[in-house]
Formats: sequence, C-alpha cells, structure tokens
Amino acid sequence: PGRMLRSRLSTINRKDWGQLGKIFYQKRSIVIGRLQFLSHQNLINHVSTSSSLSHCDKYQYRVLSGRSVFRGEKVITTGSKSELDFNKVSSKSSLHTEETQRERMDVYEVLENIQSAALYNQGNNNKTNRREKKHWDIRFCREAVRNYQTCLEQWGENKETDLEDDLVSEPVVVQAFSALLRCNWPPQELSKRVRDLERLIGTIGETPLTDELSLKLLEANSKAGNVGRTLSLLELRKSYPPQYPREFLLSLQAIHSASLELRKNRNIFLGEDQQPSIDNPTRFLDAILMNMYHRNVPLEPPFAAKLLNCFACSGRSGKALHAHYKIVVTKPHEESPEGAKPKISMKWNRPPPFYKIPSQINQEQLVKMPGYKEQMTKYEWECREDYWSRSLDAAFSFCDSLQHGVGGYNAIELDIEGWNAMIKICCHRGAIWRALQIFREIIPKKNLEPNGKSYLFLLQALARLGDISTMRELWDKLLIEQVTLNPYLIEAMVDGLLNKGNVAGSITLCQDVWNQVHIQPPYTTHLKILEFALANDYLYEAKRHIYVLQQIWMATGQVHPKLSKTALSHLFQYFGYKLTEDDFLTEFRHNIC
Repeated sequence: PGRMLRSRLSTINRKDWGQLGKIFYQKRSIVIGRLQFLSHQNLINHVSTSSSLSHCDKYQYRVLSGRSVFRGEKVITTGSKSELDFNKVSSKSSLHTEETQRERMDVYEVLENIQSAALYNQGNNNKTNRREKKHWDIRFCREAVRNYQTCLEQWGENKETDLEDDLVSEPVVVQAFSALLRCNWPPQELSKRVRDLERLIGTIGETPLTDELSLKLLEANSKAGNVGRTLSLLELRKSYPPQYPREFLLSLQAIHSASLELRKNRNIFLGEDQQPSIDNPTRFLDAILMNMYHRNVPLEPPFAAKLLNCFACSGRSGKALHAHYKIVVTKPHEESPEGAKPKISMKWNRPPPFYKIPSQINQEQLVKMPGYKEQMTKYEWECREDYWSRSLDAAFSFCDSLQHGVGGYNAIELDIEGWNAMIKICCHRGAIWRALQIFREIIPKKNLEPNGKSYLFLLQALARLGDISTMRELWDKLLIEQVTLNPYLIEAMVDGLLNKGNVAGSITLCQDVWNQVHIQPPYTTHLKILEFALANDYLYEAKRHIYVLQQIWMATGQVHPKLSKTALSHLFQYFGYKLTEDDFLTEFRHNIC
C-alpha cells in the first residue's frame, strides 16, 4: 500500500500531514506507511508541534537514507532502553516471536551503521586533511557491511517482513557499496566480496538499477579489479548521460587493480608469452574507446596518456631487472662469546651482461644475443617481434593507432605525458634503447620538452642496470635544462650509485643537493645508504651520513621517527656496531630526536 500511495501523496499540502498521520493510525489495515518527504526535518518539527497528533510521543519517526519513515510502532520504555511492540502492527503470527523482534530491532542499527560507514571518517571529522587516517575505523566499516549482508540473507529466507524497501532501496545499496570500498580490502578479496553482495541483492530483485547505483557498482568493480564486470556496466550505462572523465577513469582503474598481483609477484623467469593475459590490455582499451565513441565523448591527449599507462601497470619484466647483490647472514662461531649476534654482510653478484647496459655498446654496434645466430644493433633487437615481448609491440601499435585514428576518432597528437608513458613502457620491458630513442629523437621532433617524469623513468631503469655513465649524462642535462628537482630523482640517482657499491658517492650526492636546493630523498633512501654502508663495513661512511642527517635536522627542525637517534642506534646494533653520543653534534647530544 505504501508504494501505491507515494505518487498520490506527493500532491498533499504540508498542513495536512498531521491529519494524514492520524488517519494512518486509525486505519490499521494499512499497517505501515512509508512516506518520502522533500524535507524530513520540517515534517518532524511539524508533527512535534501539531495539536492533531497529541499522541505522537507514542510513535517513532526514523530517518533512513534521506527519507522520513513513519511507522506505527508502539514504544515501550523499559529503563534506559526502548523496545518496539510489533504485536499491534501485524497480525501474522510468524512475526510475533521474541527472536524476530530482536532481529527487526537490529535492522535499524544496521542501516544507521551503513550510513555512517559510507561517510568520510564515519562522518566524525571534516575533510581538511585527506591523508589523515587515524580516525578511519576500518573494523567498524567491515562489521557494518557484514551485518548488512547478514540482514539481507535473513530477509531472503523470510520475505514476510516489511523492511524490504529500506534494506534494498537504491540509496541504501549505494551506501552499502560505499562502505564496502572503505573496508580497505586488497583487490583480490574485494573482488569476491563485491560480487557476493551483487548476487545477493540481485537475487532479491527489489532494487532498480539507476544512474547513481550503476555508477557506484562501476566504481566498486573497478577498484576490485573485475575488468569484465566493469566493461559490462560501462556498456549498460550507454542509456545514461556520460560522466566524463570519471566513469572512464574508473574503467582504467579496473585494469590497474587487476594487474596489482602481477605487479607485486611477477614471475620474471617465465617467458613473456606465459604471463597472464592482463599483461596485454589492448582488447579492454579498445572496448573503452568504442564506448566513448558511441556516447560522443571526445578523446583528448591527457586521457590518451592514461590509456597508454595501462600497458605499464603490470610490473617489470626480467629484461629490465638485475640482482646486483645478496644478503649473507653468518652465524656466530662456537668459540664466539655468549650473546654474540649473527653477522649481516653483503655479497656482490656478477654485473649484468654488456648488451643490457647502453654505455657499454655503441648505437651502431652489432650485437649477438644468446640463442640467436644473427647480429644486429641493440635497437633492432628490441624492435624484433620474435625476441621482445608482444605487449611492448601491442603498446606501440596502440600508440600508432591513436595518432592515425582509432575507433572512429580522428588522429590526435600525443602530449609529453603520452610520450612519457611510452618511455615508461619501454623501461618496464627492458627496451632501454627504444626509450632513449623516444627521449632523444621523437620528443624533440614533436616540439616538446622533456619534464621531470621523462628523466625519472630513464634514471630508474638505468639504476636497476647500474649504468652510472649514462645516468650522469642525463643528470647533467637535467641540471642544464633547469628541470625542477624532486625527491624521487635524487632517489633514482642514489639507487644507481648504491647498485655499483659507491656508498661515498651517494652520501656526497645527498649532501650536495641539500646544500644547493634544500631537497632530500625519501627517508627510505637514507636508511638504504646506512644499510649499504654497514653491510659492507663502511663504518665511517655511515657516521658521515649521520652528520648529513644532523645538518638536515638543524635546517628543518623536524626528525622522521624512523631516523631518530633511537631508531639509528637500533640499526647500528643490528649490524653489530654501536652508535654513541660522541657521534652526534653538541646540539643533539643527551636528547631524543
């Protein structure tokens, strides 16, 4: 009856709400009327002051998911708590048991918790600091979603209750998926939970798929890495106006989330043809472009760069990596004093093969690869289809199609971010010469200037190979072109120096950059320098870096907790050394930093 009356009640004046509530109370055959008001706060204020409902203190108004719900439920006060008497609401004997009353009371609390869990920091704090997570109660969000799913399962078994409109209404379902996204599940676990909740709500079959709900489902499936489901929802949203670029960026997020496991735990010993299919996302990107074209969404260079970035989200292949060292733990001898700790040291491996390092071969030098009889330049080897990965060829083919027209779109010119994406793809696949060719030839021909990302991707790739000569050339060019420095550029340079065992050079670089431009690398780089120095028995180099850290402390007045005196003392003890007060400046002695 409530559904039938909604369309008719929209024409009633606000003055008649009090009399209408009285009629609902007298006509017990309606049982419960669900009334959706334009302003639930005005209605509550009107009822509380209305003389026509003098008995309104015996009845309860509940505001759930933006709607004001009037329920003919008698409130019985027992001590400090209130219990609801459903005996006069329904004549069905199956709903009169004490267990059912308790379950129905819990439904209201579950809906309130879902509404709170869907808000930022459960609605307790403002959004002044988006990175502030100390008020984010993950356990509360997970419990709220679990209780909501339990209520849906119980209602599915007994559909004689009258709360189906609240449990599976479109606003509540949107809030439920928003709360699920705040549970901080990894994509693999989130994928299963999103699909389970979708199946449960779809089995009930009482929730209309609206524009807002379909967009929320698209967001949930994209962050869970359900690429197929995301593309299906994107196809379904053709009947709604496109929300560019949000829903298409969410579609790309699905590819990134699905590639997270491959990016973290990639088996570099497998061939490129044996990697998972997500390593080559061409068919997914084509589907997204076709959807954009049919919905008259323009294809712009910034979005084209994000499309190309999907080819680099599955991690680095074995051709782009090299293990320069390994950690050796030497147990104490039997003759060692009692309480002696194991010795942590570093053993260096063989350097990478010469054909991997650009500075060791000429651009025109012919190279013979292992397992092949032919000789050709390294750049030609990287362009050969039967030697290099198919995903790299697919990325260049997709890049060419964007510049010549794809999916009905006209040809576009890539901006610097698009070419940076191509450099990143080549670096992740180990095609360093192709990346350098884009950096040195293609970008200048397009009248573009490399930015910090262009140098960063190349420096990171060269650092993993230990090519210090080429890195210094790029570093000098970066300073001449006056490209803005950032902590990650310094981190890449330090990683390259450390991979070649140049601990003293890495400390000097950090000190010089700080003295000139007051930029320091991330704190993990400082710890890495100390670990390399102590593992290679460079004790005085480690103490020299302690001095550099004190210079930074004096200039900034801030000390990272992982770089405090206590943390550094523990680090030295782990490697078998002792850090005393004499190793610190006078300003930092006998106090905790």
